[in-house]
Amino acid sequence: MELNFEFKKERKLGEFVQDFVDLLKLVIRHFCATLFKLAVVPLAMMLLLFYYLTTKINFGADFSEADLFAIWSLFFAIVGVLIILAIIFFGIAIEYFILLRNHNSTDFGSTEVWSNFKSHIGIYLRFFGAAVIVSLIIALPVFIVMVIASFIPIIGSFLAGILMSCVSVWFFCAFMLYREGYYTLTACFTSAFDMLRKKIFDYGVSSYIVSAIFQILLMMMSLVPVLVLGLIAYNTIGFDDHFFDTFSGKLIASLGGTIFAMIMITSYMFSVLISGLIYESAKEIRFGENIYETIANLGRRADEQ
Repeated sequence: MELNFEFKKERKLGEFVQDFVDLLKLVIRHFCATLFKLAVVPLAMMLLLFYYLTTKINFGADFSEADLFAIWSLFFAIVGVLIILAIIFFGIAIEYFILLRNHNSTDFGSTEVWSNFKSHIGIYLRFFGAAVIVSLIIALPVFIVMVIASFIPIIGSFLAGILMSCVSVWFFCAFMLYREGYYTLTACFTSAFDMLRKKIFDYGVSSYIVSAIFQILLMMMSLVPVLVLGLIAYNTIGFDDHFFDTFSGKLIASLGGTIFAMIMITSYMFSVLISGLIYESAKEIRFGENIYETIANLGRRADEQ
C-alpha cells in the first residue's frame, strides 16, 4: 500500500506528535502484523521461562539459601533475556522503518525485515560496543544533572525524562548515520550531536511526549487482559499460599509475565517511529535538499568497512 507520507521534511515541536499519529494510523496494522510474526517464538520462549519460574515458587514453603539463590538467579536470567529481546526487536523495528521510508509503502513483509536485520547484525554489534563506551563516558555528567533535577519540585521528573530522551535520540541518530553508511563508527556520535545540537531540546521534548502518551495507551490497552486474568485467578484459585501449587495458577502468572514482556517489546518497537521522524527532520535541517549526496561527500564509509 502506498503511504503518501513525507518523511524528509523539517518539523516543529507540535508537528512531530501529529506526524507520528498520522504515520501510526497508516502503518499500525502492517507494523504489528509484520513484527509480531517475528515475535511469536521469542514470546513463546518467555512464556516457558515464566512458567518454569512459577514452578520454583511456593509461598507456603521454607526455602533454603540455595533455593532462594536459584530462584533469584532464574529471575535475573529472565530479566536479562527480556532486555536482550527488547534490544533485538528495537533493531528489527529500525529495519522496518528504513524499508518503510525507502519504499514509502507497506509492500514488504517480515521476511525482508528479518533479512535486512541479519545482514547488518555486525553493524549492530559494533555500535552496541561503542555505545557502551560512550555511555560510560557521559554517565557521570548525566548522573549529576539527574540528581540536580530530582531536587526540583514538580518539573524535576519531567526534566530528567527529557534529558534521557535527548540522550536516546542522540544515540539513535548516531546509529542511523553509521547504519546507513554516512559516517564511520568513531565519527557517528560527534556527527549526530552536531546534527542535533541546535534543536536537541525540541527533539527531546517531542520524543518524551510521544513516548509518554504511547506508554499510557499501551498500559490502558493491557489493563483489560490483566484484569481478566486477575479475576479468573481470584474466582477459580484465590490469592493464597497455594496459588502456585496448581497448573492454572502457574499458567495465569506466566501469561501475565508474557503480557508484560510483550508491552515492553512493543514500547521499544514503536519508539523507533518517533525517533526515525526526528532523525529524518534533523537531516533535512542540517544538510538541506541534497541530503544524501551531501552526507556522502562528507563522510561515507569505504565499501570494505
